Amino acid sequence: MDDELDYGPFDGEIPERLEEDTRIKGSSRNLSKARLCPVCPGRFTNVRRHVFHQHLPWYTNPLTACWTCHKQFGQNKMLENHCLELHNCNIADNIFKEEYQSVWTELMNGLLLELCQRYDKKTLDHLVEYVRTEAVFKQCQSAVFHWTDIPLLNFYNKKNRFDVEVIHAVFPPSAIYSLVHWKILALLLKGTEDAENLITFEKEISLYQCSIQKAIMVTDSHFHLDKMKQQARFSGLPIYKWKDGESVYQIRHLVANYAFPRRWPTIEEMGEIRRDRRIRSTAGIHPRIVKGEEMSVLNSWITDLEMLICVNRMIAVGECGLDSSDKPNSKELKKQVHVFEEQLRIAKRQHLLVLFIAGETRR
Repeated sequence: MDDELDYGPFDGEIPERLEEDTRIKGSSRNLSKARLCPVCPGRFTNVRRHVFHQHLPWYTNPLTACWTCHKQFGQNKMLENHCLELHNCNIADNIFKEEYQSVWTELMNGLLLELCQRYDKKTLDHLVEYVRTEAVFKQCQSAVFHWTDIPLLNFYNKKNRFDVEVIHAVFPPSAIYSLVHWKILALLLKGTEDAENLITFEKEISLYQCSIQKAIMVTDSHFHLDKMKQQARFSGLPIYKWKDGESVYQIRHLVANYAFPRRWPTIEEMGEIRRDRRIRSTAGIHPRIVKGEEMSVLNSWITDLEMLICVNRMIAVGECGLDSSDKPNSKELKKQVHVFEEQLRIAKRQHLLVLFIAGETRR
């Protein structure tokens, strides 16, 4: 009997070679300094940071989480950059505060009670005993609480009326608060059948009712910052956060449209605008102002616009286009077409255009 198979692999069933970089994002090749993650096969120079960021619910490390977006960053620098980019430097409004301590305790209790059900344990004390005796948790032998955890754990015990002193050592677990350690939580979650579902936001809400509400981020795609500065004393834009029914909204980005050359921002003004990381800018020549200008002035503006777009990293050209609402004559319309075509030429390099047509603005 011939042992040779009478069929071969399907096309693409066996890859010719593995991709060169198949490492987990953020993992390290430095085997002497990197340590194994208890959840995934990656190695990391800061396993704690990686686990908080990738494998645990956002609230488990409240000090490095954005409490507006409900996202976990694992380190303060990443959280600060996020707040600068998304919340315009209002870091204090988005990070963990003392009044969130009760909410954090409720969320952690909810998570631990859910884990009790997943492991078929009647109480949290039974879950502590399970961690103490199961071999998989022996890798926590040298684990300790970070110094920033101690005040939170003291509040956790006080809120839950656990009459026990917090100590830095984690293993063997001496009390319920020991379960809050990142490594024990990660291993407990890993052992559940649907660990991913446990760390989604929808699941967190069902774990335990709390007063934290996630903001829906929106973008204002067209507003005139120059007019706003003229009409009001301008000392910076507010956070722009509001509630509509059951939902909370917050503006993530605002696109400032400069469509009038005499009000285009100077280099100094653009430097001031860029400090607010929410603002993106466009510049163009509005068709309505073309009518009363000489061609020499219009061509000068076109030259200036090309430089303005390049130097100030505008995201689009415009608002520009054609306007027939006041029935321009053929000469006026010809000037509009010329200015519009020149702006289209400039926009080819930017790939974005804010278009105005007969009283309407479109993109």
